[in-house]
Amino acid sequence: CQMRRALRHSNSIRLYAAYETPRKLYLVTELATGGELLKRLGNDANVYAEDEVRKHVFTMLKAVHYMHAKHCVHRDIKPENVLLSDNTEEAEIKIVDLGLSRFFEDRKLMRTICGTHKYLAPELIKCDRGQAQGYDKTIDMWGVGLLAYIMLFGFNPFARSAQTETHNAILACTWAFPDGYTVSKEAMDFVSSLLRVEPGK
Repeated sequence: CQMRRALRHSNSIRLYAAYETPRKLYLVTELATGGELLKRLGNDANVYAEDEVRKHVFTMLKAVHYMHAKHCVHRDIKPENVLLSDNTEEAEIKIVDLGLSRFFEDRKLMRTICGTHKYLAPELIKCDRGQAQGYDKTIDMWGVGLLAYIMLFGFNPFARSAQTETHNAILACTWAFPDGYTVSKEAMDFVSSLLRVEPGK
């Protein structure tokens, strides 16, 4: 709740109130009737048009930039955590579920392993396997890059039948652009710049 109240951005879902009972916690948030971003994708077509992807990704980048400027990292950017404000073409993106987010300090690494295994950044898996000491806010940029890929091509390039195989594919950064899609070089360069093993790049 403290995180929600600290972040007041038009593309981050607003928390208006929280009520706790002995058995439940009730959160009253801003209404987002458009549902999940990718649910609309599934209803309308197999992929978003590139100009729509550009608009949505730009909005996500503004929201993530705002969070990082407030020294907050989301740590679980994935399709299910991006909602649309309504069902119109002009719907605004709303980033939700800050349950795994936390405030961070510059030059101090985070170490808690969290997130959804199909969308984890490589450095989170390295931490889990004892191959890295920690990670920083750049894990959110991996999430944006992966979301852009999914919106453009309709699937997660790292998803495998077993969790270990998925993690190995992420660590190896084993992915490619599929044939048969009309996607600009600029969009592919953008995705390539974010889906990297080295967070410093």
